[in-house]
Amino acid sequence: MSLIVFDLDGVLLDEYLPELAKLVNKENEVNEITQQGIRQEIDWKEGLRNRIDLLKGLHIEDAKKIAEGMEYHDGVVETLRQLKKFGHTLAVISGGFDVFEERLSRDLEIDFIMANKFIVEHGQINGVKIIVDEHKEKNLRKLQDILKLDIEDVIVVGDGTNDIGILKCADYAIGLNPKDEIKPFINQEIRDIREIVTIIKNIESKKDKLFK
Repeated sequence: MSLIVFDLDGVLLDEYLPELAKLVNKENEVNEITQQGIRQEIDWKEGLRNRIDLLKGLHIEDAKKIAEGMEYHDGVVETLRQLKKFGHTLAVISGGFDVFEERLSRDLEIDFIMANKFIVEHGQINGVKIIVDEHKEKNLRKLQDILKLDIEDVIVVGDGTNDIGILKCADYAIGLNPKDEIKPFINQEIRDIREIVTIIKNIESKKDKLFK
């Protein structure tokens, strides 16, 4: 069986920080910093810290309510539950936030979640502790060490430029509605997450034939 690693924002559900920005009327400012990062005018960590600075003072309970209320993309719940039923290990490595951790474990049966943490003081967001940056491959290697898995057992599903590191490390890399920049680093592009089930069945079938 395989370790299947997913990005969160843009893959399993919509982007989270823009939803938080709406609560403090900072949508344009957060989006501008995001665009600066895309244009490589600032590095990823600086961009994240700058966006969280705009959210300082937001009550963490309000942030959790937004996370709990966001809808999964079509097909996500059924697909991940099916993969879990087949015996695969599921992980999320996200440059987003761990406020989704309980929900992802409950709804999608995710085994491992690596994400950043809000620094909270007096019940309000006051910064960010970065656990996952643009070099997600470091987190993937830690997970491989924990599970004692070879790269041949790793499948990654991503969509954006900060997924490039883990896509390059995977035995099989899948781009879900991928941005053009990551297309050179994927084995297959899909438009619907439900397509993953067939892809992984084919991968496992080929492996079985090789070792017979």
